[in-house]
Amino acid sequence: MNKPVPPKRFPAWLRGLGWLAFGLLGLVTILVVARWLVMDSGHQATKRIVGSQRKKAVPQHPVAPATAVGPASTPRGMPLASVPHFGGVLVGDKEAWKEFSKKLEEITAFLRYKRTHPEIVDGVWSFRAILQNMGVEVPETMTEAQAAAEYLKQADRFSTLLAQWREAVAKGTLDKAADYKSDPNSWRFGSLSYSISRILAMTAEARLQSGDTAGAWADWQAMKNSTARLAELYPANSGYDGSMDRRTFGLARSGMRSGAWTDDQLSEISSMVALENVLASAQRDAEREKKSITDYYMNFHKHEEQFGKDLLKTPSQFNQFVNQVKLKLITEQQIRDNMEVKLAEVDRMLSCFDPETGFYMRPTEEDLKESGGAEESAGMLGSFYFMIKDLHGGGYDDQEIAARYVIKAQSEYDQFRLAAALETYQRRTGSYPDRLDAIYDKLPGGVPLDIATGQPYFYARSSDGGYSLWGTGIDGRSDGGHDKTDVTWKHRPGKAR
Repeated sequence: MNKPVPPKRFPAWLRGLGWLAFGLLGLVTILVVARWLVMDSGHQATKRIVGSQRKKAVPQHPVAPATAVGPASTPRGMPLASVPHFGGVLVGDKEAWKEFSKKLEEITAFLRYKRTHPEIVDGVWSFRAILQNMGVEVPETMTEAQAAAEYLKQADRFSTLLAQWREAVAKGTLDKAADYKSDPNSWRFGSLSYSISRILAMTAEARLQSGDTAGAWADWQAMKNSTARLAELYPANSGYDGSMDRRTFGLARSGMRSGAWTDDQLSEISSMVALENVLASAQRDAEREKKSITDYYMNFHKHEEQFGKDLLKTPSQFNQFVNQVKLKLITEQQIRDNMEVKLAEVDRMLSCFDPETGFYMRPTEEDLKESGGAEESAGMLGSFYFMIKDLHGGGYDDQEIAARYVIKAQSEYDQFRLAAALETYQRRTGSYPDRLDAIYDKLPGGVPLDIATGQPYFYARSSDGGYSLWGTGIDGRSDGGHDKTDVTWKHRPGKAR
């Protein structure tokens, strides 16, 4: 009887190799399917996020015109190239730059004092604290006015430079030696203007407190002119858009609180403040940010080495390896989607302001739900798909913070105009009005409404002969002028204002 012949079997090592190949094929298949699912999930999340944002009209609040600089026939200001401290710097003269660098370092060192004492108390600069931070001995008997005068003595070393700057920006357009885009020294001019604006602001505040109101007014004019001229030099390449910068406004407000400005000066400042539109300025900033984001991601592969370094910023060797693998798996669609989500985040920051009126619209629960993070919207693996979304950085990551800033800053501008009209009224009649509408016809640029509600600002006279002005802030509720919850301006006679 014949015995059945056992089937021939492959050697054990060959069978093991086959099972290994089969397992690897299965693993690759799973990874390919998983990657496809992640990509599809991330792309669909992008469409949801961007689509929900585009349902809302992005506010296009009227843009405030740039600061007026006089008629076209106004003579040009002194060309910077002819100013002793500036000329060689702007044309690239090495010796001139070397000499100027020393001056710039001196200014920087002068302004970089330790912040160990409160410098602003109740809206007023404390020059006693500033002198102490600079290492100057301050006797206990020294008054704030005397401290301000001492600060001016310390700053006198820059008087020639400041005088030349005032003259250079006093009339017409600055005549810069080279075009912004092609001038390799333009950053030096930026450093110069930033340092000078800081020291001008400080000396002007000191002049106010020491009683030199004419000098403070001259400094305010120079600061205003500086902003206007910088807007002309850099119309599309920086944050200079012709609006009043915060230092210039801060000085205007200090002069108002101290009663330093004359009626004519208050009128001039108020006319300028009436042109301020914080929402429009924020929109311009957002458009610049969006352009920067687009340029960044459209050139992703040109800077891939730097992107890799950013992704490898982790002490864990395993995470570094994983991030390297992730970087190699990035697709073109993934890059575009990361860019689109980032752009949608910028648009969302200001979408809570009505596109027709510019007033704040409180987001609903549904709005907040729709604006959830891209990673969460893409599911469990969203962090992989959107891992490069924040490589560009940027400050547009919280709608409420952006809205609070716009509301607070615009309310401060509006309240300054109202306070200026109230001050003029009090000087002419001897007291403040019982109702705010008594000064409406005196307001240049029309009557401002609270950007948080679209309603008039609140006003109340106080028993000591002063008054309070306030807006509701982002919550839309009046708390009677409470400093922490409302946006307020208060005047109390006999106190530094």
